[in-house]
Amino acid sequence: MIKSKRAGVLLALAIFFLGLVCGIILSAIPIFHGFPPGPMMMGKKQDDKMVNFMKKRLSRQLKLSEEQKAKLNEISQKHKIQMEKLASEVHPRFKTMRAKIDEDILSILTPEQKIKYEKMKKRTKKFAPRAME
Repeated sequence: MIKSKRAGVLLALAIFFLGLVCGIILSAIPIFHGFPPGPMMMGKKQDDKMVNFMKKRLSRQLKLSEEQKAKLNEISQKHKIQMEKLASEVHPRFKTMRAKIDEDILSILTPEQKIKYEKMKKRTKKFAPRAME
């Protein structure tokens, strides 16, 4: 009886500590902090969401005053057009590079692997459409 109680307590403690360790490890992974996807994974509709996310994050973590928040909004608006222009200039280069990489990868695959590769690309496009443009 005493041994079974002790075993139960030890099992409960082991499960608790395992959960604690998993929680610590997972908390170190950025995706669990609510970070938005990277710019190449987002569509144009998401750009404003990312900017708002960053402003909220700065405001919360730096404890910005209302005046600082207003200035942050001004800074964001001031640079928005420049950032959009830069993105529109760079994106075609990435698209060309991705096409070349894709071509090179396809050149080393067997016909069966090519079929699987195309399926993989379709799945990726489903979850990250802009990444596959």
